[in-house]
Amino acid sequence: MPAQISHCLAAELALKRVDPNLAEAWGMGGELLAAGTTAERAVETASWFRFGAQGPDIFYHNQRTKPSGIHYGPLAHKRNYGLFVEAALRSLIEAGLSLDGPEGAWILGYSTHAALDRALHPFIVHFAGWQAPLQPESARYRSCHPFLERILDILALERLAHRPVSDCDLETLLPLDEQPSEAGTGESVAVHAAESNIADIIQKGLEGAFPHAASADFFIGHRIANAISDSRFFFRATNPSRTSKDNSSFLAHFDDRSGYRAVALLYPRQTGTGIDFGNEAGAAWAHPAGDGRESRESAATLFDKGVEAGAASLRLTLEALRSGGIPFGFATAIGNGGLSVNDAEGFPVPPRISHPLPLAELMEAEFACRLEEAKGLVTGRS
Repeated sequence: MPAQISHCLAAELALKRVDPNLAEAWGMGGELLAAGTTAERAVETASWFRFGAQGPDIFYHNQRTKPSGIHYGPLAHKRNYGLFVEAALRSLIEAGLSLDGPEGAWILGYSTHAALDRALHPFIVHFAGWQAPLQPESARYRSCHPFLERILDILALERLAHRPVSDCDLETLLPLDEQPSEAGTGESVAVHAAESNIADIIQKGLEGAFPHAASADFFIGHRIANAISDSRFFFRATNPSRTSKDNSSFLAHFDDRSGYRAVALLYPRQTGTGIDFGNEAGAAWAHPAGDGRESRESAATLFDKGVEAGAASLRLTLEALRSGGIPFGFATAIGNGGLSVNDAEGFPVPPRISHPLPLAELMEAEFACRLEEAKGLVTGRS
């Protein structure tokens, strides 16, 4: 799955393409990923839009609190994404929630997620490899997938927003904290209500897409709340504006016992030289499904295709929100196929072909630097 910055960028570009006036109203009419430049309510709405763009990845982040909803992550990436969006959208419309509020913004962001995943995942799997249980030598590729995703985040941010990842502050872009209200304003009450509404919408989406799994899950509300809470922790702990600098912030997501895998979810400070991470040279690469498909496309080209497809999904969702009705074939148009490695018809298949970049070696070098820094920080405190 492309990482958090790529999804924020893709969703914002899709919104600008579909409705530049709405993007402007939500404070996203100018520089990409600019925060805090408009009224407070618009900033809050934009933050939930970007949070929605993270899609079902929030369930992967639910690894701290129980009961966990982590199993909904892979399930939502395998099938019925369009059915989820349709059911969630219907519940939002039936509840009479406004397009201009956080709930409407969230569903618009969510509608873009699958398109970017489908566009970039084959590239990421091919160049990162994977760990196969019956192939001990493949253990080296474990965690290379998320590490490459963060490198691609860095490249996308530099290409599209013209700034380094260390200048990207997720705490200003995503709704990571409930701000205490000033006396008499009731702002924190409104924030809590929006989050509660969005959690309910997620539940309706899961029940619509996976009726057998979700409808029988009496813990589902707790799992969704925990997924949102753990995602907030994850985005704070891996916030590149903090962890890319020489300070102790990265320790929140650094476990020295994990070896080089400890840096897989941190944005690397150095990505090496002479490595064509984005395939800008246009080298041929085989689709990881192993069915003969081949491409020369770069990560940037695939990203742009993901934005285009995401804009089409966002347009459908926006039209439904404004009309108050969901057209026939909506879920199919969004797409119910898998979000990772699929066959030519869009059905998930296991990966078979890869040509990994030297990501494990880069992770080892990053880990060594971070470990020395961590030792110095801990020693300095004692």
